[in-house]
Amino acid sequence: MLKKFLAVLFVAVIAFGASAFSWTTLGPRRKPVTLIITANYKSPRLLADLIQTESRQPYLLLPAPESGDSRIIFCPYKKDGAMLIAEDRINEFVRWLAPRRIIVLGNETFVPRQYVDLLDKTIPVIRIEGKSWGRVAEELNYLLNLSNLGKDYRRLQQEMLEAGGIYRPISRPAAPIEPMKEEAAPEATENPAPAPATDAPAAK
Repeated sequence: MLKKFLAVLFVAVIAFGASAFSWTTLGPRRKPVTLIITANYKSPRLLADLIQTESRQPYLLLPAPESGDSRIIFCPYKKDGAMLIAEDRINEFVRWLAPRRIIVLGNETFVPRQYVDLLDKTIPVIRIEGKSWGRVAEELNYLLNLSNLGKDYRRLQQEMLEAGGIYRPISRPAAPIEPMKEEAAPEATENPAPAPATDAPAAK
């Protein structure tokens, strides 16, 4: 089941190309209800993917320091809308996106405070954490009014662990952009896929 799930995600990735324009030129868009913020670690990344699959809500993928990948990637449900976001433009981008709420997955070991502090709090921010990602998934199932998140997460996480923890997250290549500029961004260039999700943050 996990292989089938990841295969579908991989096919979806192949279908989209890099965006060549600034997000400020995208015009009218449907505002998301919830923006998920997570880091590129296996358990929360799987959770973010499942939330997106069921609710079609976007998430912001932060880099895991251990991966050597420093990019911040906005991952919308519409696969061809993925784009890189500069760290110093995160708040500007989130305010433009205008979700009703932001949910941060994991404690400060997973998502450092520095990223949350970049937000100006005009949008409510909820950080949800716990020792069991399965329990976190169950609570988000209720909080986000979903139907299958808890059970799907437990099943796929178990399959992921039984497979030796081999989880290759969705590759989201996109052209670097310079937000809030009148001229179009440079032509898109091919970017390497984000590093595979790591198991967990190094203990502090």
